[in-house]
Amino acid sequence: MGEFKAPQKFANKNRKFFIVSALANHAVVHVLNGAAHNEAQITVWSKDTHGHQDNLQWTLASAPDGGYWIQSAINPNFVIHQLGANSDNAGAITLWDRTTHGHQGNCRVNFHDRGNGYYSIEFVHSGKNVHVFGATTHDNTAINQWDWVDQDNLKWKFQAVDKKPKRDYKKPKKLAKTHKSFYLQSKLAPHAVAHVLGGAAHNEAQVTLWSKDTHGHQDNLKWKISEAGNGHYYIESVVDTNFVIHQLGANNENNGAITLWDKRTHGHQGNCQVKLNKLGDGWYNITFVHSGKGLHVLGATTHDNTAISQWDTVDQDNLKWRFIKAYH
Repeated sequence: MGEFKAPQKFANKNRKFFIVSALANHAVVHVLNGAAHNEAQITVWSKDTHGHQDNLQWTLASAPDGGYWIQSAINPNFVIHQLGANSDNAGAITLWDRTTHGHQGNCRVNFHDRGNGYYSIEFVHSGKNVHVFGATTHDNTAINQWDWVDQDNLKWKFQAVDKKPKRDYKKPKKLAKTHKSFYLQSKLAPHAVAHVLGGAAHNEAQVTLWSKDTHGHQDNLKWKISEAGNGHYYIESVVDTNFVIHQLGANNENNGAITLWDKRTHGHQGNCQVKLNKLGDGWYNITFVHSGKGLHVLGATTHDNTAISQWDTVDQDNLKWRFIKAYH
């Protein structure tokens, strides 16, 4: 990740960044509960576990009345602001809509270079600075304003959001000839990929959703693809490529379970083989040969360990997948 040595230079360029505390490299400014609205609370959270979420990411814009707006990546109309426009130490910091109050000094900030790539963030109205209360870095630690003192809980750096992996494989049929590893990413969210629960490859090992942003280095989140003949394919676990995605029980039921199975014993069966149905822009439906039903995310949610099962193919994002380059 690159750091913005002079954050002002990146105003109005729509570049997303983390606001990282000098207390710890994982500790960043975030919007509690993930929704942008007036008085949404600003606290500390770990980018190592939730950095893929927009509520931990920000952009910067010049304010016409002087200073800068620090805008939430959820909705750039909502900016960091000091609630109540007071000058109190520990005065609360929240989001507010700049389209109604952006002219006020409690919605605008300036930056002061404190050395080594760190800056203080000062409110125009009070001259006080964004600070981590209590100098701790636990998730949900309060962030508020305070007089400037030379302490790490008042120093911040601006770190570009890392967008790896940088490309996807638009043609998985060609990928089958290279046998490179990839993530099988749901269209529901960039971090949400298919994974082998428990990390071991064996018959009936459960296939569920997990975040590649927290566990993408592990082989149980990575896959390979190979030809099964007749235009059909195996999707193989990198843990052991003999074990492939398969529909448990070879049934035609919606919500039929998806697990691993050893293709050396059952690879000839249609419930171990899939078809790739191109949807455009790198997205595919992945359907089982035996049932014609598609690989799908149950409930269309992206929490870790959400079930992956088979379902009738309908035009919904929880049945759309792409093949993303895996990082190590």
